[in-house]
Amino acid sequence: MLGEFGAKFAVPLWWIYEPPTGRFVQNEFTRELGELLRTNGYQIDPKKHEITRYRVVDNHLTKIHEEIGIQIIENGPLQRNLPAGVPCTVTVSDLVGGTMRVTDVRRFVDGEPVK
Repeated sequence: MLGEFGAKFAVPLWWIYEPPTGRFVQNEFTRELGELLRTNGYQIDPKKHEITRYRVVDNHLTKIHEEIGIQIIENGPLQRNLPAGVPCTVTVSDLVGGTMRVTDVRRFVDGEPVK
């Protein structure tokens, strides 16, 4: 079932079967699922340069993976098209032992990995 829709988008409504009542219901989990699946399983925030992945744990969505990209231009205003040579740092975090921990840091310049 669609909750919202337009010419270029649709937001599905999610229901889960509740065996004790014999009914399909909506709850906090189905709301979380609807929000998440707007982005095909990723929570994407282009303003923050973040990509986040989730897993179902105890009937809730739990963040298990996150990538955050940061670019810093030391002089001048932020530009839509970045000048050549501006480094980008991508910090990768994963759920380890119940806590999000940094598992990798990658650096790029002009789209190429920096060693």
